[in-house]
Amino acid sequence: MSSYTIHDFAIATLIAGNWPITQSNINFLERWQWREGGTAQGANNPMNTKLAKVSLPQRTTSTGSVIPATTITATKVLPNGIAVWSDINTGAVATAATIENGYYPNIIAALKAGDASEADASGSLAPDFSKWSDGEYTNIENEPLNPNDSIGATNPDGTPAESAAGQAGVVTPGLGIGFSSVSGFLSAISGAVGWLTTAKNWLRIGEMLLGVALSVIGLVLMFKGKGALPIPIPI
Repeated sequence: MSSYTIHDFAIATLIAGNWPITQSNINFLERWQWREGGTAQGANNPMNTKLAKVSLPQRTTSTGSVIPATTITATKVLPNGIAVWSDINTGAVATAATIENGYYPNIIAALKAGDASEADASGSLAPDFSKWSDGEYTNIENEPLNPNDSIGATNPDGTPAESAAGQAGVVTPGLGIGFSSVSGFLSAISGAVGWLTTAKNWLRIGEMLLGVALSVIGLVLMFKGKGALPIPIPI
């Protein structure tokens, strides 16, 4: 029985759709998986898509890999119509193909721009989400970010197993350590690059460094005033 985290699946879906691997896009797809509740449903299909067969032309992914023309077919279809895929990659390809089926132009535009989370917060994706969910929801911005939750685990008969949070050992979005597989390593690298390329994160770094510097200066002034410093330190 194998499992992957929602972070792994977000990265795989972005690669399959040839969309930018930005932190905004990663967070967006992680939240979307949570909103669909597919962490324990539809093996390797956390978005609960029902597309069971996909014919793909040759394509070049965002990482530069060339994927030859092929047709992928789900290993089975559950009674509720959700497709079960053999592995994370085919599941991600099917998910990307579903998003690209022509009904969700606003979501595609946001993913291509690399700012899907911001587009969701603005409300511009509401029509697409309404179509996807049959009117059940129109945004996902308030869904939790728990990238270590596992997905895709299957029982011997092919039915989805219960999720086991953190099983794959992949880190949270951004900078971190703790991966236990090549997939986890690539996810960590992608997350770090996405984190560092977000302007607001540089502002956070600057604020933290400024806070540390001010704290050090404050301590120096305090101890110098009490005569606790054996060597004078110029201020």
